[in-house]
Amino acid sequence: MSKRRAAGSGAVYPWRRRNKATGKLEQVGWVGMVDLGIVDGRRRRQALYGPMDGKKQLVERVSAAQHDKDRGMAPTGGKLTVEQWLADWLTAKENGPKPMRPRTLEHYRLIVRKHIAPAIGQKHLAKLTPSDVERMLGAQLKAGLSPRTVHHVRSVLRNALQRAVRDGKASRNVAALAEPPSVPEPDREAVVAFSERVGEFLAAVQRDRLEGMYVLTLALGLRIGEVTGLRWSDVDLDAGTLRVTHSLQWIRPVGQRAAQPQLLDPKTKESKRELELAEPTVEALRQHRARWRDEKLALGPRSLNDFDLVFTGPAGEPLNPRTISEQLRAILSKAGLPRIRFHDLRHANASLLLSAHVPTEMLSKVLGHSNATTTRNIYAHVLKPLREEAKRAQAGIFSATR
Repeated sequence: MSKRRAAGSGAVYPWRRRNKATGKLEQVGWVGMVDLGIVDGRRRRQALYGPMDGKKQLVERVSAAQHDKDRGMAPTGGKLTVEQWLADWLTAKENGPKPMRPRTLEHYRLIVRKHIAPAIGQKHLAKLTPSDVERMLGAQLKAGLSPRTVHHVRSVLRNALQRAVRDGKASRNVAALAEPPSVPEPDREAVVAFSERVGEFLAAVQRDRLEGMYVLTLALGLRIGEVTGLRWSDVDLDAGTLRVTHSLQWIRPVGQRAAQPQLLDPKTKESKRELELAEPTVEALRQHRARWRDEKLALGPRSLNDFDLVFTGPAGEPLNPRTISEQLRAILSKAGLPRIRFHDLRHANASLLLSAHVPTEMLSKVLGHSNATTTRNIYAHVLKPLREEAKRAQAGIFSATR
């Protein structure tokens, strides 16, 4: 005789709802009960639901949840909503032992506020499903949000739910289980076309007050925060060296509308680096320094350059990335050059150096990547023709001996 399952210990039953038209109860799916034991003096159970054709999957979910509970891993989220958990998670990211970078934290808050909380914020964390997440992502795509932004939305939610699983607030990471949106490959054709016309670009920026910034970025592949956060104390023109020690970031304080410039540590520990300057780059910086000194003298006490920055706005103010992007677009348009982002100057630098057979290990150090593997992964499209070139050279070795 088989042993009967105890009530509330993982059984699955028909899930019925009353049909408003007929007044009769009709099955609409399946429901499984997970016994959470005695909580606050009362027996508690968690209900899990599944569609008509999902009984097998629901049985597996209920069994897994019951197994987690028996091992002391039952979720304790209760009626905690997704929005409440996201708020707790962001606070932990800000004040934890490894605080998140302010700019990244601001980006996460924006994603939560604009894209996650309005869609699923009021749902109970413990009842959130992969289908809920997929419906949210699908609706955002239909509303015109770019696939890359929707991908970021899922990534932020996945990170938040991973901590919820760790802390026992959720039994599984439903964002990780949800189908991710397809993200198109980045358009590299514009960068490739630009890289072939670098000479025209350098001619177009001649005598621009920020010519030195464009030359330096193209020469070293600096990130926008690294070049705008560069201070004269980090530059030794006589030795022909430059140290990347800070990154200028525009952070919007909580409760304020305007972002404020801050000098922060670079992106990773590898981003702090010393770089060699070629003579043309040194000369461009010497010319820029002469112009910079004239501007500072003319401004006098009205100068806003409190950080001793190398590259600033006309009044000595820190450069805003949006302003730089607008100026670059204007330069490219006037010169009839391919339209690229400022960050693409970094990609152009990498493409040109790899094409000149600079080893990826050396390029990785120049760019401040955490390791050479990162460099190879990002610039695999550049390395492929170089591997073909090496293959032809390899064949030439044997043909020369015949």
